Amino acid sequence: MDRAIVLGITTTNPSKIIGNVKKQKSKIEFWTKEEFEKVISLIYKEDYYQHFLFISLWFLFMTGMRIGEATAIQWEDIDFDSGVLTINKTLYYKNQSNYRFVEPKTKASVRHIVLDKCT
Repeated sequence: MDRAIVLGITTTNPSKIIGNVKKQKSKIEFWTKEEFEKVISLIYKEDYYQHFLFISLWFLFMTGMRIGEATAIQWEDIDFDSGVLTINKTLYYKNQSNYRFVEPKTKASVRHIVLDKCT
């Protein structure tokens, strides 16, 4: 609207009256332990793909990682001796030929996660 004043289209900017409108953050709902156990119990672990799904869901739930963070993990990010996982990148994926590792959006996303024996 300020540009419209400069161009002579209008003489006032009515949006100045309103001021900044803050967007409310949407509440993110997480699975409870019971919901997670219910989903995990439905997976047939003898099937290769179902077992892979089980491992993926278990890993994501136990670490609280985002999918982009989990898919960006490389061997050098895991310290097996101390059981610490370093999160310092995420996977940007557009299509099969256009993907790359990028820095997380915030500094708070760079972190170390201590893994338990089961995870």
